[in-house]
Amino acid sequence: MNNLSGRTIGLLVTGSIAAYKSAELCRELKRRGADVYVAMTPSATEFISPLTFQTLSGHPVTTKLFDEASEAEIGHIAFADRCDLLLVAPATADTIAKAAAGFAENAVLAILLASTKPVLFAPAMNVNMWNHPATQKNLVTLRERGAAVVDPANGELACGWVGEGRLADLSAIVAHVEQLLTAFPSHGDLVGRRVIVTAGPTEEPIDPIRFISNRSSGRMGYAIAKAAVARGAEVTLISGPVALPPLPDVRMVFIRTAAELQDTLRSELERPTNENSKDILFMAAAVGDFSLATTSGAKVKAKKGGEISLTLQVNDDILAAIGRDRARLRKQRGSDFQIVGFCAETSSGDALQEEAVRKLNSKQCDFIVANQVTNDPTSAMGGEMSEVWLIGGDGFVKHLSRSGKDVIAGQLIDEVTSISTSRKPRLLSAVK
Repeated sequence: MNNLSGRTIGLLVTGSIAAYKSAELCRELKRRGADVYVAMTPSATEFISPLTFQTLSGHPVTTKLFDEASEAEIGHIAFADRCDLLLVAPATADTIAKAAAGFAENAVLAILLASTKPVLFAPAMNVNMWNHPATQKNLVTLRERGAAVVDPANGELACGWVGEGRLADLSAIVAHVEQLLTAFPSHGDLVGRRVIVTAGPTEEPIDPIRFISNRSSGRMGYAIAKAAVARGAEVTLISGPVALPPLPDVRMVFIRTAAELQDTLRSELERPTNENSKDILFMAAAVGDFSLATTSGAKVKAKKGGEISLTLQVNDDILAAIGRDRARLRKQRGSDFQIVGFCAETSSGDALQEEAVRKLNSKQCDFIVANQVTNDPTSAMGGEMSEVWLIGGDGFVKHLSRSGKDVIAGQLIDEVTSISTSRKPRLLSAVK
């Protein structure tokens, strides 16, 4: 059982009675092949000895932010750099709050602040602390920055209360670790390749104050960009207006309207490359289909009891235009590139796949990623989780079950790159 062989995990232990369970968690990660380094907050050392983790991990345990031996290499920076993933287990309400605020008062918080790697929080606390609006808001902040959270279990708590707050089962925590690391392989399999990703919504102005848009959060596109750069790609992320922070080591280009996206994308695709380049375009942005035929230069005044009519025009189909222009772009660039389109539909099942195949053909993509959108704010558009179908040529259909978008992003890159190395998809002519 070496699912984590060759991976390095930073286990960050904070001051909860559940800290004793982290010793068994360390053993399980080691049993699965991981190399584990441990850091502890000062309060965590009150519950369990650092010597226990040193014995189990085989490495000295980091307990102080300023230590003469470790600070010779700036210990918290070196710790963050060597790990493929940081696992905060247990994560107290205090550490969650301080991590959300960007505090760095102890070794654990400084490591979190210094890391650009995936982070997984496994909270453990009293049920009222867990349900408190401040804790939930802090978790939203961490998730928006790309962190993952394995929710606590429901049951009897150390304080005598019963409810959510128990540290999740160790098997569930390990499964989340394995999922996240699947999305971020240790090997640089995209070194030398360019990846262009579009993400988020577009906004079409009505007047200087108002606009029409959609509820795309940009999380899927940002997750793809994050996974691609972790695998060694040169990544350009063209982002609409989102509430997500810029990604490190990613070339960020910000746009607002569909026309701005089209112009920016055309410039990116026309950049010359070498003939062996194997670039990939992920069109994950939710581009607005409509814009105002006429935009007002001043605020449109509402008339009491009256009506306002807005005349909409259909925007250019950017994805279809790229497909049609592919031969010219290939010649100008000096190389071909893969096109991965996205479609969000309210249909489901066979109807969803049929619509995806229609778009695959009409837009001349290599792949289409189809997902169902509902009125539920936790659905694919705007939510943190997704369930998609990857549609390609030769009748290729791959269902990627509901997971965090970081996990889905890694799986999409795996599928797209593995198929491209074995055969070139042919467009489907019909749905079987």
